[in-house]
Amino acid sequence: MLPELMPLPLAARLLRIGVVALTVLAVDWALKAWALGAVPVVFNTDRPWEAIVICGVLAIGLVAAARTPLLAFGAGVTIGGGLGNLVELVIFGRVTDFVPLGVPWRGAVWSPADFCLAVGLVLLWIGAVRAALPATPDGVRARGIPSEACTTSASSPAWTSTPDASSRARASSTSATPETPSSLPRSTTAPAPTS
Repeated sequence: MLPELMPLPLAARLLRIGVVALTVLAVDWALKAWALGAVPVVFNTDRPWEAIVICGVLAIGLVAAARTPLLAFGAGVTIGGGLGNLVELVIFGRVTDFVPLGVPWRGAVWSPADFCLAVGLVLLWIGAVRAALPATPDGVRARGIPSEACTTSASSPAWTSTPDASSRARASSTSATPETPSSLPRSTTAPAPTS
């Protein structure tokens, strides 16, 4: 399995997500503090307070789902962006926006936390797609090939995704020990006929 797709233990997940989220939070607040004196800003006060509960539930879900380094990074960026806006909303009752992007509507103004939320969601999407791709025996991720199509045997046809009960019983009763290369019969080749 590729190293970037190996599952992360919970402690490593929490550490990665926490470090990234706190870094994003610090950068967001530093940029907002700079913007207050340097550029025109918009103070958004129309954010719903029930978003606090929604953000908490989503953060728990992101931590649970972030099983690879890329997913953990995406979750950290998303949580950090959410915390940047959420903490500012709780302390000041507003969110400072100062980047006139004009997306998704004309005149829309974004904050660094909004960018982090968008980038984090894109990273999560990419990570989820990469994690969903089946792995081949040599560790390379297959693209668009179902894993069942790569692992067929002579006893089960290629169109079945799981073996039936009789083939499972045959497989479990044939040998209790796994076959090693030394226990497998060696093939011999017949000498070429001489004329």
